[in-house]
Amino acid sequence: MLKQQSVFFTESSKNLGGQELQLVQQMLELEKRGIKTKLFCRNDSAIYEYALQLGLKIVTTRFRNALDVKSIYTIYKYLLKDCPSAVICHSGHDSIVSAVAVRLYRCTLLKKTPRVIRMRTYQPGVPSAFPYNVLFDKTYTPSNYLRKQILANPKINPDQVDVLYPGIDFSRLDTPSEALPKDLITWIERVSGPLLVHGAMLRAEKGHSIILEALETLTAEIPNIRYLIVGDGPLRKELEHRVQVKGLEQQVYFAGFISNIGEVLRYATIAVFPSLYEPLGMFQIEAQYLRIPTLAHNIGGIPETIQNNVTGRLVESSEPSVWCHEIKQILLNEEVRKQYGENSRHYVLKNFGVETNINHLIEICFGVSTSNEIIP
Repeated sequence: MLKQQSVFFTESSKNLGGQELQLVQQMLELEKRGIKTKLFCRNDSAIYEYALQLGLKIVTTRFRNALDVKSIYTIYKYLLKDCPSAVICHSGHDSIVSAVAVRLYRCTLLKKTPRVIRMRTYQPGVPSAFPYNVLFDKTYTPSNYLRKQILANPKINPDQVDVLYPGIDFSRLDTPSEALPKDLITWIERVSGPLLVHGAMLRAEKGHSIILEALETLTAEIPNIRYLIVGDGPLRKELEHRVQVKGLEQQVYFAGFISNIGEVLRYATIAVFPSLYEPLGMFQIEAQYLRIPTLAHNIGGIPETIQNNVTGRLVESSEPSVWCHEIKQILLNEEVRKQYGENSRHYVLKNFGVETNINHLIEICFGVSTSNEIIP
C-alpha cells in the first residue's frame, strides 16, 4: 500500500509563482491519498510561509548554492530517517543539492532508491547534457515545447526527458475561500465597464508592459476600461512607476498575490496573458475553466493550452497595437465571448485536471499504476 510511502519536495526559490503553487498542490493531494510528504525550502521564502499556513511538513534548508554542504547534509540526514521513494526537485540550487544528497545516500546503503525527479519549468540558453543524463533519474517539463527546447542538445538522451502537464484543482476555483481585500472590491465596483485581468509574477517576460501600452490607446476609445494586475515580483516598483508616468492610476490596480485566482476572475470581462516567454502557464487555463474569454500570446507552450478561436484566442504578436485591436474585437463581439466560454471548461478539465496530474506523479514516484492500486 502506498500510504506508508513518502516523497520529498525541494525548492530553493524565494518566490511564489506557478511552479511553487503546483508543488504545494501536489503535496496536498499526495497527503490526501495517505502518502507522506516533506518540503525542503528556505525559511525566508514565500513558499515557506504559504506551506506553513496549509499545515504541510517543512524542513528549513538554506540552499546557499548548488553545492552547499550543510544543505546536502540536511537532506541526507532526512533520507536516512524517512527512506522516501522519490525526491522531487525544482529550482537550480535545490536540484543539484538533492541529486548529490541522494547519491551519497545510495552509496551509504547500497540502494538504488530514492528516484531523483527534476521538474524543469525553465531552460535558459543551451542545456548541458550531464545533468539530464547523469544527475537526475528523469526530468519532467510542463510542455512539449520545453521538452523540445531541452532536446535541442542532441547529446541529451530523449528517454531522460518527458512531459507532465500541470494539474489544477478546479474545484478550488468553484469554492469561495477567502474574501478579497476591501480596497480591491471597492476599486472593482467603483466603475462599471470592461475589466482586463492578468495573473502572473511581475517579471519582464510576463508582458505587463504590453497591456499598459495598449491601455493608453484603449482608454481613449473605452474610457471605463481597466486593468487588474494579480501577482507580485521584482518588477512591481517599475510597473507602478510606469502607471504613474502614463497617468493610468485610475485604470490600473496592483492586487498583489491572491491565493485563489478564481475570486478575482469572476469579475473579469477578459483574461489577458501576453507573456513573452512561457513554457506553459496556468493562469490562462484557470480562466478558461471559469469560462472567461481569454487572450494569450501564441508563444512557447501556451498553444498547448488553448484551442485557437475555439476555447480562446492566440495573439500572434507582442506589439501593443495588435493587443489593443484584439481586445477591442473581443469586447465588441458578445457572441464570440459566449462561444469561448461554452467550449473552454470541458477542454481544460480533460487535459489539466489535478486527478490526471497526481495519478501520473504517483506512477513516476512509485512505478505503479493508480488504476491497480487502492489508495484511501
